[in-house]
Amino acid sequence: MNSFVSTAERALAFPTQATLNADIVTPAPLFARGSHAADFGLHLTGLTFTGPGYYDVRMDTNGQPYPTPHWTPARSHPALYVSGSRLRATLQLGAAAGLIGQVVHLRGEGGGYTLWCSNYTVSASPFPPAQAVATTALPTGTVNFLNPLVLAWTCAFTNAPDQFHRLGTTTNQVYVTWSPPTYTQMLLHTIVHLACSKTGGTNMGTVFENTWRNFASHGTPANVMTWDAKPLHYYKAGLAFSNATTSYATMLSDTNHNGQCGAWADLFGWALLANGRGSWNLVQINPPSDAHYLMIKEWTFGGTNNGDPYFQWEDQMTKNAEGNPEMVPLSGISGPVSPADGLAGQNSPTPAEKIFTRHVVVRNQLDQKYYDPSYGKVYTGAADFEDQVIAGYAKKNEEYTNPENVRIRIRKPEVGLELPGFPQ
Repeated sequence: MNSFVSTAERALAFPTQATLNADIVTPAPLFARGSHAADFGLHLTGLTFTGPGYYDVRMDTNGQPYPTPHWTPARSHPALYVSGSRLRATLQLGAAAGLIGQVVHLRGEGGGYTLWCSNYTVSASPFPPAQAVATTALPTGTVNFLNPLVLAWTCAFTNAPDQFHRLGTTTNQVYVTWSPPTYTQMLLHTIVHLACSKTGGTNMGTVFENTWRNFASHGTPANVMTWDAKPLHYYKAGLAFSNATTSYATMLSDTNHNGQCGAWADLFGWALLANGRGSWNLVQINPPSDAHYLMIKEWTFGGTNNGDPYFQWEDQMTKNAEGNPEMVPLSGISGPVSPADGLAGQNSPTPAEKIFTRHVVVRNQLDQKYYDPSYGKVYTGAADFEDQVIAGYAKKNEEYTNPENVRIRIRKPEVGLELPGFPQ
């Protein structure tokens, strides 16, 4: 009997790096830095990131791209580029009447980058946008997070290149992926943050490992947060089973931020795909053939109360809408097997639910290991999963019928006999 069944293969072909640095124009010589004139009538009112290699970051709340401009004096929104491309910005400007017709060079500096626009002619309102391009590309094949990218914008008249004038400062989060994202419609802000905030990934292996570090810390949950530091929960304490969503998008947008294992596996998977990292698949773990439920650690086993020589314990629990046992409220559990503290989930020291018909994890096709973002654990195979996670297995007592409760018969695992094979 094979209890690990692959349900959603996503072994996607590794994307080829496209040529992203088209239309780069060598700037005029940078003007001198030795003198600074007083601020004057040209000022920056908005900045929008754009160009080859740019991707929209989408809002967690509704899945729509952040509105542009990405920067105004009143707001700042994130941007995403693929490594090896160049930062490009469309600048919105305002000017005093006396500057109309003047020709200037525009420069933005910060974070080790210089964006340049040569020979911009100041025109009457509505002022035409200026296009600024970085003089150097983002390092190729390296994940990065410019947090934030602060650009100090200045300008100089073409007939006075040794005098520069302040235009303003822009501040934005800029994420840099290792490779072009696989599905651009899934680039929610928190997914992009999980993909890029651990920087330095330079190949498929290190991209996977760095993303995983946002989910796990030394075999325990890393207590994942949204990009703006709101905790995401795996079966948040005190909330009923029905409150935990199966959708990663709902987990990010809902005020409870509470998800089941499928939502957590998808969240990890989409973070990998944000970097174009496709060599993984979802795996569903099922109970052994003689049982209906996995019982996740920890549970305390009292004296036996059932005549079955194998399933020696029987509990009564509240029945959920699907007809399965539910642990909320705990007062609905009676019998010799009782839940105990143990095996923390993401932002849940003891998850509200610990009895399931299945569990979903992510298989890394490079090292053939199984990564469990719900608990922050890695399994080498079936025996390792059972050793780290399983307290017991249960089946329904089909002879007991009650509209509000369900009775389950429970046995302990027999090491070496359960879950005998993983897909290869």
